[in-house]
Amino acid sequence: MKQKTLLFLIMVLCVFMFFSEEVIPQKKIIKKLPDLKVKFTAPRTITAGTDIGSKIKLKVWNQGNAPAAGTDTARNNGYMVDLVLSTDTRMPAGMATYSPNFHEDVLLKGGRISNTKTLRPRQARTYPVGAGIPADAPKGKCYLCAKVDSNNKIRESNERNNVFCQLVYIKGKGGGGKDNCKIRYPFPRIKFDHRDTQGRVYIPVINWKSYSNAMFRKAPDLPPCGKNTNSARTWVDIYDGKTNKRIYGFCAFDSKDDLKKIWFMSKARSGRVYIIMKDRACKRKYRSNTISWPR
Repeated sequence: MKQKTLLFLIMVLCVFMFFSEEVIPQKKIIKKLPDLKVKFTAPRTITAGTDIGSKIKLKVWNQGNAPAAGTDTARNNGYMVDLVLSTDTRMPAGMATYSPNFHEDVLLKGGRISNTKTLRPRQARTYPVGAGIPADAPKGKCYLCAKVDSNNKIRESNERNNVFCQLVYIKGKGGGGKDNCKIRYPFPRIKFDHRDTQGRVYIPVINWKSYSNAMFRKAPDLPPCGKNTNSARTWVDIYDGKTNKRIYGFCAFDSKDDLKKIWFMSKARSGRVYIIMKDRACKRKYRSNTISWPR
């Protein structure tokens, strides 16, 4: 009887010790990996057939927790960077292909950075890059895109953040024809004409004949006016003569005749205004005289 009681007590003690034993979780092991990203700044408007590499500032950084090997130490197994021209922001896998002629995701002339430095965690590096734009690049909206580790040599903690794209606008080579920037136009002269019953104040350009219709051509090769991707080469903005704040503007004139139709809305009974004509293709501004209205 005593033996059975003793055996029962031993079993109860074992069960108690089993369930009361503290369980120590294993420490989670986090594998250290690099994480490369790239970013650059570039002009918004680009002329086809030119090299804008000197105007591009490109930076690569490692935001991971392990070094990212460059070609300086790993040679062909180090990361590289490709700069391409595309009509969208989708980048195909693998390294880009160079061509003097445009094709989708074309590697620009001088656009491969193959001499790269190993980056420690949180370290960044700027690189010079060539950016020869094909002469037959499509006019209008395009994207410059940079892809780091384009040769896919670095195992990273995040493989989906290696591409950066910037919207740009491609235009044809200037000089001659409708964008003859050798022509310098006179400054506009405006006057107060009348005010209609709805409150529109009309301030036509009285020397409108001094300008060419080419100044107001449709310009899909230049940045859009809001959602209008076919706005005019020259925009006209109206400014308050006292505060120099923009009041109103026109970005879709079709010809110089439209300079006779400039107006703005105002609740005031009088004021002072002037206009600025911005020739975006030739990068010139023409400011008018300042007038008081009404006389």
